[in-house]
Amino acid sequence: MTAFTTAMLPTGTRAIATLEELHFWCTQHLLALNPTAKFVRSAGLTGENRVSQSNYADADSILRVQDVVILEFDSTKFGQSLADWKQIKEIATTAALTSFSG
Repeated sequence: MTAFTTAMLPTGTRAIATLEELHFWCTQHLLALNPTAKFVRSAGLTGENRVSQSNYADADSILRVQDVVILEFDSTKFGQSLADWKQIKEIATTAALTSFSG
């Protein structure tokens, strides 16, 4: 598991103030920790990245970012009265990066 505490969130001028900023920060962090993690969507297909983030300009020349994070439910937690996000299995056991904090 990539252990995390709220004390690790950026502060000062880098402070996260919206869910969108938090989502982007989390995706960048997961991508930095798991750049080669893959899964196979269907038997016979090649592996796909579990975490990806791409930037592109759309038809209106607006720079956009697309985040994709493929998570897995932990089947050992099924049937427990837990929130959905508490039933997610970790991608890896890598420690969180200090460069994403403070």
